[in-house]
Amino acid sequence: MLKDDIEEFANRVSSFNSDLIDEATAAKIGRLAAHARTVLDDNSGVALGESIKSLQEARSLAFTSLAKNPGFWVGLFEELAVERSNAVNKIIHDELVAKGQHAINADDIDTLRSVVFDMRANSIKEPSSGSSAISGLMKG
Repeated sequence: MLKDDIEEFANRVSSFNSDLIDEATAAKIGRLAAHARTVLDDNSGVALGESIKSLQEARSLAFTSLAKNPGFWVGLFEELAVERSNAVNKIIHDELVAKGQHAINADDIDTLRSVVFDMRANSIKEPSSGSSAISGLMKG
């Protein structure tokens, strides 16, 4: 299961273009993912912990890099906006969609980022479509 998570994450990150994640960061993420795969082959408790630590560090690097890109937040907002069926409170969802759309129109990425986190907090489950940029990155 962990090996599958590592592979899925590595494949997603490798599909991002250099506008989202610069080459140096992508290389570091690749090394961390490779390390996570390699230490899993030891089949020991220490190896499992080391693998999880490397994967978490790689996810953190990827998310930090992605979070700097306004297009990432716009894309994530747009995916969450159509997932109304996953909202705990539909009225709050609709208000957040309107607030997010206003933030996009005003080029207010800070507000948009806040709206995205509020939308996720108002979700009963992970969005079914899943963002290739965010799926797995915001997991623990």
